[in-house]
Amino acid sequence: MSKPRKNYSKGRGKFEDPIELKYIQISRESLNDLFRGLNSIPENSRMLALWYFAYNFLTNEGFESLRLRDTAAYILCSQMNEKHFVVQNEARWNVWDNFYKHENITFEEAFERERQKEKANKSAQNKRDYLKRKKRDIVKEQQEIQDALKDELLRKFSGEE
Repeated sequence: MSKPRKNYSKGRGKFEDPIELKYIQISRESLNDLFRGLNSIPENSRMLALWYFAYNFLTNEGFESLRLRDTAAYILCSQMNEKHFVVQNEARWNVWDNFYKHENITFEEAFERERQKEKANKSAQNKRDYLKRKKRDIVKEQQEIQDALKDELLRKFSGEE
C-alpha cells in the first residue's frame, strides 16, 4: 500500500514560470502507451513527442514549436502533458519551495547552494564523529590507566614484589 502523495501546489494553481527541475517522472503506463499502444504512429513522431515532453517537463518552456514540425508528435505531446499535469505542477512547486527556496536564481546557483549546504553538513558530521571517537579514546585510555593502577596496587598489597 503506497502512502498518499503530498500536494506541493497547496492551492497555488499552475506554476507558470520557466523552471529547471532536478528529475522527471513519467508514468510506466504513458511510456507503455507511447512505445507499444501507439505503434501505428511513426517512431520518429513518438520519439520527437517524448523529447519535447521531457524538455517541457524539465524546463516548463512549452512545446509550441512542435506544432509546425510534426502534428502527430504535437498531439501526443499534448496528451502526455495533460496526463502528467498534476505530477509536473507538483514537482515544479516542490522544487521551487525546496531547491530554489522561493528565489529567482538559475539551476546552477541553486545546485551550488545545495552542494555547499551538503558540504557544511558533512563537515559538521565529521567533526561530531571525530569528537565522539576522541572522547571514546580518552575514556578507554583512562580505563586502561585505572586498570594498571589497580593491578599495581593489588601486586603491592599482595606482596608479589
